[in-house]
Amino acid sequence: MNPSKIAYVMAAELRTSRKLARFWTAVVALSVFSLFGYLLSCLILGYTAPYSPSIGASTPLYLLGGIDPTFFLAFQLAAVLLLFDASQRQERNRIDEVLDSKPVTNFEYLAGRVLGISLLLWLVVVLNVLAMECVGLVSNAIGFRYAEPIQLHSILNLLLLDTPATLLFWSSFVVFLSATLRIRFVTVVLAIAAMFAWFFLVLNVPYSLLSVVSASSNDSLFVSDLVPEFPHWQTLVVRLSTLVGALALVAAGALAMRRRDGASAKMVAAAASVALAVCAGSYTLSFWDNIRQFDALQEWREAHGSLAWSGSIDIQVMEGTVQIDPGRRLEIDLEVTLSVDAAAAKHLVFTLNPGMTIDTVEIDNQSVSHTFDDGLLQIRTPTPLELDSQHTMRVVAHGIPNPRFAYFDSAVDFLTDAHVQARSVRLFGKDGSVFEPNFVALMPGAYWYPVPGTVRGDFHATQSQSDFFSVDLSVHISSRNLQLVATGASSKTDDGYKVSSSGPVPELALFAADYKKASIEVGDMVFSMYLHKRHTKNLNLLDGLGEELKSQIQVWLEPFTEYGLTFPHDEIALVEVPNRLRTVGGGWRMDTLSALPGVVLMKAQGFPRTQFNLALEFAGRQRSPEEVATWHVELLSQYFAMGLGSDNLWSTVAEQMWSHSTAASGQYAAALDQLVLKLLASPTKTPSGFFSVYSTFHVANTTAVSPYTLMYGSDPEGWTPSEFETREEEIRYGVRPSLWRHMESNGLSGLPSSHGFRRDLELMLLKSSLIATGLLSANDWEQIASWLSDFRYRFAGQNYTYDDLIVSAEEHNISIHPFLTDWLHETRLPAFVTSPVTVVRISDDEQGNPRYQSSITVRNVGAVPGFIRVRYGGAGRTRGIHIEADSAKTVTVTTPSMWDSLFVMPHLSLNHLPFSVASSSGSVQEQPNAESAPVEQQSDWTPKEEGIVVDDLDPGFTVFQPSPDVRPSANIGPFDWFREHRLEVELEGGIPTWGQGQYSSPTTSDLWNRRPDSRAYGKFRRTTTWIWVRDPKSIHTARFEADIPEAALWRLEYHMPSPWYRRQDAPSYQLVVENGNETWDVELEGETQQMGWNALGEFNLQAGKAKVDVVGSSRRSTIFADAIRWTKN
Repeated sequence: MNPSKIAYVMAAELRTSRKLARFWTAVVALSVFSLFGYLLSCLILGYTAPYSPSIGASTPLYLLGGIDPTFFLAFQLAAVLLLFDASQRQERNRIDEVLDSKPVTNFEYLAGRVLGISLLLWLVVVLNVLAMECVGLVSNAIGFRYAEPIQLHSILNLLLLDTPATLLFWSSFVVFLSATLRIRFVTVVLAIAAMFAWFFLVLNVPYSLLSVVSASSNDSLFVSDLVPEFPHWQTLVVRLSTLVGALALVAAGALAMRRRDGASAKMVAAAASVALAVCAGSYTLSFWDNIRQFDALQEWREAHGSLAWSGSIDIQVMEGTVQIDPGRRLEIDLEVTLSVDAAAAKHLVFTLNPGMTIDTVEIDNQSVSHTFDDGLLQIRTPTPLELDSQHTMRVVAHGIPNPRFAYFDSAVDFLTDAHVQARSVRLFGKDGSVFEPNFVALMPGAYWYPVPGTVRGDFHATQSQSDFFSVDLSVHISSRNLQLVATGASSKTDDGYKVSSSGPVPELALFAADYKKASIEVGDMVFSMYLHKRHTKNLNLLDGLGEELKSQIQVWLEPFTEYGLTFPHDEIALVEVPNRLRTVGGGWRMDTLSALPGVVLMKAQGFPRTQFNLALEFAGRQRSPEEVATWHVELLSQYFAMGLGSDNLWSTVAEQMWSHSTAASGQYAAALDQLVLKLLASPTKTPSGFFSVYSTFHVANTTAVSPYTLMYGSDPEGWTPSEFETREEEIRYGVRPSLWRHMESNGLSGLPSSHGFRRDLELMLLKSSLIATGLLSANDWEQIASWLSDFRYRFAGQNYTYDDLIVSAEEHNISIHPFLTDWLHETRLPAFVTSPVTVVRISDDEQGNPRYQSSITVRNVGAVPGFIRVRYGGAGRTRGIHIEADSAKTVTVTTPSMWDSLFVMPHLSLNHLPFSVASSSGSVQEQPNAESAPVEQQSDWTPKEEGIVVDDLDPGFTVFQPSPDVRPSANIGPFDWFREHRLEVELEGGIPTWGQGQYSSPTTSDLWNRRPDSRAYGKFRRTTTWIWVRDPKSIHTARFEADIPEAALWRLEYHMPSPWYRRQDAPSYQLVVENGNETWDVELEGETQQMGWNALGEFNLQAGKAKVDVVGSSRRSTIFADAIRWTKN
């Protein structure tokens, strides 16, 4: 092999290819393709990222961190375009004659061609990336805030490692096919098939395997300007094996060429075989090492799960020293004051990160026998420890904590689960700890200090008692540039930092980086923000909001502080952390980790880097100077409220007040803590909803680079923050219909169940939230706040039980029935039916103003007590009304205006959602001498028989249509630019069932879909089924089928859930009624339609089945299939 001859062929290929029209077509297409993606990320930087911390990963700095395989596929297809006819061009251009006249071997010729085309395409990539980088650098230099540079390390990874290896391999593959097959069509088909096979493989492998199969090494890294990374050795081995594979393909192609070149076929074959073996071996080595690392998680699970130890160790105080040499070594010398029960008197078990090495273990100043394997530190004492005494344990250890050990007990390992998209991993992070030269994050879940017991992720672990302890540590950091932030108060000393807690805490975390701090004092509290010195621009913005921000914080905290609900720590520190740090925990709950004792974590891609000043400027353009300062603070509040998953910092307020002071244990422990958090979250007035990792999985892909991400983040009319639809959809996913149906037959007392961790968690979150909502409706906030304040004070640093909570609630006269009694214990739910609304005009008030009395009777036909409120007008509501099982109450509202429609808010019930009840007659009774009736009165009313009704939720309702595609839209990079995101849609009886959200839109509008509708008919739950009619003469049939008990004359009615504002716009419905051998064509005329029941006529029916089919419409429009009613005359 002669390199100069390869270079000669390569130069010739460069000259030839540059003259091809297809080459320049590919250059233009690839450049537009690439630059448009950068343009989108720049627009997101300026118009969407300032309104949600979860969108920051789609800004230009991180652009190459989530580069879609579609971009690599585009360049691979360009290689096919330029190389597929290599053999034919060789003959057509009489290159064979040239080759025969010069001593160029087949291998040299093919290698030169591969290098030439790869170099051309690589230059296209380089020029495009450099153009993006130049735009970003110039924008920074001139202060243009709608663009920024791409992170440098990610550029080097792409240009020097990923792109050359990818282009050389696939160019070699195409050349090999061309030389072997010599049939252009077959070459193109096989090449494209192989490329798409690789493409879909990358899309569907778990995140943990991206370092092996992805063409982008940045895919398995978290691009960061705080902790920049080059690829790990496994990725380097994969790239090397890719190049060796390309060499093998070129050698194989040279063997397949018919031209005789004088080279030894045996030597070429041997070289190809060796290269192929090296390629396969390298891939295997990298794959095996990757799998081996994640297999360790299973080994840890088995070791902790198989240890039969039932002891209890209570740590009271943790003292000692921590030496941090960032990136090199962590040393701990801890003295722990503890007590034990009888089961732990001779055998003590602790969990400690296996990345640490134990140097010394002492108990009461004496060395003791111990073992340390799989993160289990087991200590056996020569004599049993006294049970009523405190003991001191000293542990000396060193090492670097293994970040994979953190949260190995997770119910979902989203790094290895192929069903979890990479976008979810980028939202949550992957490393349980960070120990780099310029950044240290020691999270509690990394077990960098000894924690009593084993790690168990099952449901019963949440019922165990939590351990609260006081902290008094000396922390020394070898790097003087790094500043320490810790859970608890930290103060600078001559040789390090002093970390101490003002009270017992359940966990300990340390963070060290080159931080800059800004603080604001509000009363006795200090709120601090620690941002890396590279990201301090928003600290200056906060300084400008000083007094207004301080005033607003006081307003936000007033509902809590007024009743003694203060933060248990003197300082709340908002701390910037790298994007790769994992912020979701383990176990079956997998809760957010953003709230640590006295510390709130902020990802670098969020507030620290966002162009928040742009959002402030947009707001300032549309408001008066007097409103600007207040609105700026409101923008800041909404920004954090719009975060997805663990990025939503408003959810940390309740956790700071409660979770780090006390915790439930025993039966209902998880549910009790959750409902208390819901109670405490109520005054924050932000979009509420418990954190669920599954809900965030559901919406994660909507944060990708896409025009729809840009559109949904802002209001295009004024570029002001709007309701961020993704956050709303995340909340709605936790209350979707299938969860309600699951709750109808499963209760909290049955947990854990056979339905699995996910169903158990979502049931617990939903029911806890509804119980808390009921408590808030039945009790004043003053009562709730005073109760929780006293209870937290009483149990600070301790665990509480269900009985403790009930006793305390009763002492504070909290109305707990049926919320903390029947609703908590029972599986069955209340169920409400109502009478029509009656409206009576009664005597005028003392000023002569008219008074109207609207009444409704509500019966609870369920076996469990229920609780309702009735809403009228815009915001009028009654007080909470208890209705016992199988009983009824008449609810009356007296107002100066007439309301012939009331909304019943049923809380936890089979009705699911609030529903509307209207007057049956629309008339007003006159009783001028009557006085106002009480709001609630006991009643013996029972619903009357209303004939035979078939609702769209009944088994008798069927639609005849193709099976709808309810799968979420695949996340295929640029293809998503031209279509709206579609998330998972549930099927109910074969019908897509969706909510009111943008992302919950129907899969296909010309199919029947179901949605909740408060005005629809329903025995309990109110829904309607609808379709958009494109072709009025051809729609999919919807059928209502009823059993007619006897032959008679029957009246048929059709229920309409929604009125038309203009009767002339209402479409006429074509229906077919079938009974026995009889068939009738029926039309429901548009101009006669009204909301509610509409008469269709009378029919002589035989006993048996009666079918009513909706078969057509008079015009293109939306039509409804809600319910029909047969009534015997």
